[in-house]
Amino acid sequence: MGVQFNTPYIAELTNATVCNEPLFLHVEKKIGDLNEGILCTASPLAFHVDEKTINEAKSFLVEFDVVEIGDETETIIRFVKNESGNVKKIEYRTIKTYFDFFEESERVKMEIIYKHIANGVRFASIDGVIISPFAKIGKGTEIHATSEIRGESEIGENCIIGPCSVISNSKVGNICKVNATQIYDAVLEDDVNIGPFSQVRPNSRLCSGVRIGDFVEVKNSVIGNDSHASHLTYIGDSDIGSKVNFGCGTVTSNYDGKNKFRTVVGDNVFIGCNTNLIAPVKVGNNSYVAAGSTITEDVPEGSLGIARSRQTVKEDWANKRRAEGKLK
Repeated sequence: MGVQFNTPYIAELTNATVCNEPLFLHVEKKIGDLNEGILCTASPLAFHVDEKTINEAKSFLVEFDVVEIGDETETIIRFVKNESGNVKKIEYRTIKTYFDFFEESERVKMEIIYKHIANGVRFASIDGVIISPFAKIGKGTEIHATSEIRGESEIGENCIIGPCSVISNSKVGNICKVNATQIYDAVLEDDVNIGPFSQVRPNSRLCSGVRIGDFVEVKNSVIGNDSHASHLTYIGDSDIGSKVNFGCGTVTSNYDGKNKFRTVVGDNVFIGCNTNLIAPVKVGNNSYVAAGSTITEDVPEGSLGIARSRQTVKEDWANKRRAEGKLK
């Protein structure tokens, strides 16, 4: 039946088992604290027991040695003060079918959404919106359809989140726009505009005024104030200064097959399209990197880095090949 929880909370589950098959439960729910000296076991269905019922059960531990929450067929949570003694049962709905699971999940989900509406959060649509009970959302923020705010995420005021966004255990500042983007264990400061179709991976910080466009990935990096990466760029294991512009198709090549290395880019740097920065490498302040370059050595402050072969044109090459029947 049970799983013993040694944490300060009885259960904080993101998984449930229904009809002997695993189901992923998107809505986590804290359901109370344990008193010292009391053994608690809980079934995977314990996620939907509310704190009021938990407190009621604990109050009976004064006169009962064992208190069980559940129905006649299954105990969801069991408190044991002593191994022997009398038992108190508290009736509570047990989830046994997919319908029960869905209905209870929807109830918890809407309860959380209504709480945020009361606190001044706006919802353009609640279709597919799932918000963790531990999340904090500032007044004036607008949530769009199919967006998930997971874990202990914090979102500031007057933001636009979604559609189709995931924010997991991350902090988002004020006046940010997150469009069709996934953010995990990261920090966005104020006035960050990101998406669509971007990803911010763990240990990243986007400072104020950063603009991240479509198909950009950021991992384990700091991007300074007012820097832009508008499209098709990978920034990994990097320290980027302020007012840096990444041209389309820029890649920080951080991995040699065994070890990861960092790239450092100073302030006011312009990086041309289709550039590879081969870490470890440093591009100094106020520098330029020519489009199509593969940079393997440091670029000093105020310099232009070029790493590409000269263009060669062979006149009439294509015409001659076609005449010889070698080209279409």
